[in-house]
Amino acid sequence: TLPKARRPLLANRTALAFEHKQEEYASVVGGRGMDVATGGKLDVARGNLTMEGPLKSEGQVEVGAGGRISFSSTQTSRIGGAGLKSEADSSVELGGGEMQLDGPLQAAGKIEVSAGGKLSLRSAGNSRISGNESLQLRKGGQVELAAGTLEIESQIESEGMLHVNGGEMKFTQATGKSKIGGSG
Repeated sequence: TLPKARRPLLANRTALAFEHKQEEYASVVGGRGMDVATGGKLDVARGNLTMEGPLKSEGQVEVGAGGRISFSSTQTSRIGGAGLKSEADSSVELGGGEMQLDGPLQAAGKIEVSAGGKLSLRSAGNSRISGNESLQLRKGGQVELAAGTLEIESQIESEGMLHVNGGEMKFTQATGKSKIGGSG
């Protein structure tokens, strides 16, 4: 557990890796959140990381196989720079608040957006959700494409909202079934 008193900063050429060999272990970043500067890296290699405060990143954010990062803050987090990358058998969960992605999203693991959560893709580049995992939008969850291209090559389970306010959303799912229901 990182202390709540100060806001951690990962500076240029600094990396912080969370890796637990057993899933029951978890790390928590307190309510003040965390900053990742240009050249810094936050790597959730394995285990669970819970962000109770906002994440502000201009560096790299990666979630490795067996890793899980959960955003429980109602505050806005922002990831620019190299964007967000997740490997197969990983999970990125937005429990509330908005995640603004100004860098690309390259996700091969599960992306879950719960009620009150919003994933806003604002990169002019290409983003992609692929692999055997799915994009899961719970009732009250939202994904907004504001710019660039989002290619979805995995299943979608949606009771939430998919917004295309700019850019292009492509569905190229090869196998499996998707479900878009509710208000999505």
